[in-house]
Amino acid sequence: PPSEAGSPAWLGIEFGSAQDVRCMELAQRSGTFADELRLYACPSAPSSARELRAWRPSENCQAMEVVYPAPGAGPSLLVVSPHTSCATDPADFVPFEVAEDAKATAADPRVDSTLGCFCRQQSRRNLAAFLAPPHVTPAERLCRQWSEALVKQYGQMIGSVLAVLVLNQVLLVIYSVFIKWERPSTVSELTQSQLWKLFLSQFVNTALVIALIHANFKDTADSFPVLKVFSIGTGDYHDFNAQWFTVVGATLVLTIILQVFTTTIPPLARSYVVAPLLARFYSRRKVTQEAMNAVYMMPPWNLSLRLAQTLNVIFCILMYSGGMPILYPVGFVYCLVAYWLDKWCLLKGSRRPPAYTEDIHDFSMHLLPWAVFLHVAVAGWVYGNQALFPSRWSSLRPIAEVVFGISESKYVEVMDAYRTDPSRSVDMEFTAARFLDFSREGAWLLLLIFLACAVYYVVYYTWLLLLRPFLRPVLILLAECAGGLCPGRCGRRIDQSEEMSQPFAEAQRVMESKGMATSYALADSEFYRRAYIALQHTHQRVHALKAAEKAELSDKSAEMIL
Repeated sequence: PPSEAGSPAWLGIEFGSAQDVRCMELAQRSGTFADELRLYACPSAPSSARELRAWRPSENCQAMEVVYPAPGAGPSLLVVSPHTSCATDPADFVPFEVAEDAKATAADPRVDSTLGCFCRQQSRRNLAAFLAPPHVTPAERLCRQWSEALVKQYGQMIGSVLAVLVLNQVLLVIYSVFIKWERPSTVSELTQSQLWKLFLSQFVNTALVIALIHANFKDTADSFPVLKVFSIGTGDYHDFNAQWFTVVGATLVLTIILQVFTTTIPPLARSYVVAPLLARFYSRRKVTQEAMNAVYMMPPWNLSLRLAQTLNVIFCILMYSGGMPILYPVGFVYCLVAYWLDKWCLLKGSRRPPAYTEDIHDFSMHLLPWAVFLHVAVAGWVYGNQALFPSRWSSLRPIAEVVFGISESKYVEVMDAYRTDPSRSVDMEFTAARFLDFSREGAWLLLLIFLACAVYYVVYYTWLLLLRPFLRPVLILLAECAGGLCPGRCGRRIDQSEEMSQPFAEAQRVMESKGMATSYALADSEFYRRAYIALQHTHQRVHALKAAEKAELSDKSAEMIL
């Protein structure tokens, strides 16, 4: 139809009855090619030509996702899906008639995107009053089912967060008991074992369990009854969408925010509140100095627990921050709070920790690349989602088709099946199709990083677990041979016959000139000479005390005989 000056032209298609349109085919002329189309779903059309001239789809219809036709000789197959964003400007709010029509035609009004957007817009003024019964206004009555579902969702979210926090503390107690059964030989081995088990259990409990419970792979869960016992895979979401971020994403963000305080404040409370109260209570029953020292000794600094909690927060933030950027400032706040509170608690409120080796921190640093890999995988999955971030295919699509084993035609078939039936369970074909979305223009760089990380870890663990036990002797032999061929560059060959023929006295003088120890005796060591003198002094004192006691006993015996 003709349009006013300055307004875009639009094309309307009127159906005889309400239709559920999920895809469309568009053919354009090369000279008038449009690379961006804005779609709208309208409950009714203008009744007259005069009304049609001033009628605007953006003011009377529900916005759909923007589509981008692909240039080429053939027609473009375009997906039609509801717009996931919800306007905040009152001028762009969803009209009451559109929301009423969406509720009448929706299979489940509680999850309808149009009705949900209308209800969120109407509840912005006073959310509590809008959700709480009785529902008086027409908008409140229209959104009654949505309000009840939202209240239930908030209750489940709070319950899930509290369950995660409580379970993390229970896991701490359980592993503290079980790890002692391993009988490690050093305190560093004990701490590293605690670190790995605590981190893995807390990460699974915090980042994975909530997502797996809300995921929909019911067909797989039916094959493994143990999954159904824990409600894993019995959810409603087969992919990221606006509702997933509202339900699951908000729960994850709230859990991670609470981790900022529930992991850093308890050590301070234990040092400055619990420990003084216990000392005051138990000190009245102690009668020896040794017992009093034990009561007033500061609590230990639990290195394994704090490292595990810090790694858990970092992994959770990096894993989901691609789709929820609000986690980046949360991570900054956690690092700031954890640094100062841990520093204060360690230096002012804890006993001196034992001497650890560097293996604990090296182990923690070697885990961090896995956080990068998880970040790339989840971010690529989110940015490749065409319902959230629509984009065209990049030039890497042929490579991705070979790597993930799915063609573009099969991709269209699989994704159309899931759009037609959103309740379908996730299977391997859908997973491959979604990985193919990594080759979109919005995620191609993430695809390259993901493939590089995947190749590195496959090669590394294949070498570490499979090839290294068999090929290590060969590598040692090659290193010895290389050292013999180029002793100046590849290594220095030791002439054992020359060293064995050198007299000990001469070798001792050479070692002393270089400042090397020539004996295992403490008295001959520069570093342990003071310790040797102290031990000798103690030894002499002990002998003197024993001699005095023996003489005293002899005198008492002589007196008794007399």
